[in-house]
Amino acid sequence: MKPLEGYGENPLALAYHGLRDRLAGRHGRANARRGYLRPPAGSGRVVWLQAGHTPHSVLLSAELLAALRERRQDIRLVLTFEEEYPELIKPRLRGGKIGLGYGPCATARALDRTVERLEPLGVLCIGRPVARHLAALAATRGIHLVAVDTLPDANLQAPIEAAYPSDGAQASVWTSHARYVAPPADPMTILTPAQVEPTFGALVRGAREPRLLWVHGGLAHVRAALAAWRRSPPHGESVLFVSLAEEAPWPDAPAPLSGWQREAVAPGTVLYVDAPRWLPAVAASADAVYLETPSRAVLWHALAGGAPVWLAGGAQSVLERLAIDLPVRDPPAFFAELPAALAAPQQLRPLADAGRRAFWQARRQAGQVVEELLQRVYDW
Repeated sequence: MKPLEGYGENPLALAYHGLRDRLAGRHGRANARRGYLRPPAGSGRVVWLQAGHTPHSVLLSAELLAALRERRQDIRLVLTFEEEYPELIKPRLRGGKIGLGYGPCATARALDRTVERLEPLGVLCIGRPVARHLAALAATRGIHLVAVDTLPDANLQAPIEAAYPSDGAQASVWTSHARYVAPPADPMTILTPAQVEPTFGALVRGAREPRLLWVHGGLAHVRAALAAWRRSPPHGESVLFVSLAEEAPWPDAPAPLSGWQREAVAPGTVLYVDAPRWLPAVAASADAVYLETPSRAVLWHALAGGAPVWLAGGAQSVLERLAIDLPVRDPPAFFAELPAALAAPQQLRPLADAGRRAFWQARRQAGQVVEELLQRVYDW
């Protein structure tokens, strides 16, 4: 995941975003971008957790910060980010000697200033590329530098202490840039709710108990699936949830799920999953799931939910990540075979069980790797 434009090395972009922040009164963010950070009060060496701009990066960083606080009371902890998500950070703040705020850009001057002011014992880059200048500083100053769920800067020269990749593609890149590369493990699995109360599904179904179907993908794919569903036999016997793989204008979008009034939904209704907070409930309630280009979060939600999962042709990369064989269909074929499949639940059960086993296997692997990471920091 690339840093936001205002956090790279492009001087024009940095000047533009710095000016924009100051005109908007965000002086703290503008100063932090240039490396003017302050460590939290108290004694003890500093461990700096550098998050990126995605919610996943910030959430994972906040979880690691909380775990490190529990294990080590002697250190001060600093968490920086490119975008702030207080609803993800604040519930995980426990204990003192913690500093939060926007982080520096990737230029040599800003990072040198940051390191001078924080004097970190170690740095964890989480969901944000390891900047080449930061790697050089770590090498010359003896700073522990660890990458978590991210890639190196394209021009990284000095090898870092360790990398904790989320998949095989990241692992292969880090082989030549880190002295130690952990087994690939996706920490997103740990952050995915594994047990969700069935209340949502019961309320949506009501007394008529329609089938609940979930389709996820790009806007063109979702529209094609929606059209195929309306022409198919399941149309009059099911409720269809649709979610988008990316933010896109959708003038004729179905009714948003956020407007749902906790009442039964009539068969033939389409509901737009307009916020990520609905994903655990939708996944846990669905009778069948159809995914195209799913993000890691969407994929793990779908598998953890326990429903059988089909893939569109564009989701072939999912099969490379998972050691299971999920059926691949285009939208008309998926909806055409769905009635017979749902009418024979004993034949669908192995498919659903395989997906859920894959999720739990990945979750256990991630738990072991995160434990190893925490022990590494504990030993610093």
